[in-house]
Amino acid sequence: MPMMKAISPKLAGLDEFIAIYQTTGQFSVNAIGLFDNADSLTRFINNKLLFVFNPKI
Repeated sequence: MPMMKAISPKLAGLDEFIAIYQTTGQFSVNAIGLFDNADSLTRFINNKLLFVFNPKI
């Protein structure tokens, strides 16, 4: 699992996110993004986010 220091710049570099928080609890990171609709969010996840954090895909 990558360390938060390595992940933070990658998350911050994604234009879709307007805020990123490191938290404790169920999730270690919360990111807030702006999307036009559910389809646009799905496209972002499938076509951008997964490639940024898993280049083996």
